[in-house]
Amino acid sequence: IDQYPTYPWNDKYISSNPNISSNYILNNGKKRNWSMAQVSSNKGITERDIYKNILPFEYLNLSSNPNLPAKYVYDNLNYNWNMYEVSSNSNITLVDVESFHAIPWDYWALSINKNININYVLNHSHNLWSIQLLLTNSAITLVDIYNNFEYFNTVENKEKYMCSNPNIT
Repeated sequence: IDQYPTYPWNDKYISSNPNISSNYILNNGKKRNWSMAQVSSNKGITERDIYKNILPFEYLNLSSNPNLPAKYVYDNLNYNWNMYEVSSNSNITLVDVESFHAIPWDYWALSINKNININYVLNHSHNLWSIQLLLTNSAITLVDIYNNFEYFNTVENKEKYMCSNPNIT
């Protein structure tokens, strides 16, 4: 970008480029018209960047940033988070869900979180899980489905969802 400054770069799309860092935005890219929605969800924005809070993040979009730590959400519950995106975020673990009870977790979204396991789901079956989404979750295996057939059998057309599970070969 710096080497070819006359090229008609599109700042909105540059904002989602994973090679863009907060350091670049604050230094070399000061004159660019950054899309903070795109920057906020950009995986080039690190956990350190998020904690330093040196950019004007859009928290609805930051919710899907793969480097978003649950502790940051917990410490900033007053921000306008997208709890579906936070809960399904691949950076969120079961330890986070267990540790940060004040976070209003979206169990529908946790159903597709790759860090969920069948034991946790069954031990917390009172929560509003999406059985359809659990059937598509790569963390749920065919053995899990088979061994817990009664739990999954409550879903109509379960085979349709199972076919989307990447564990099925």
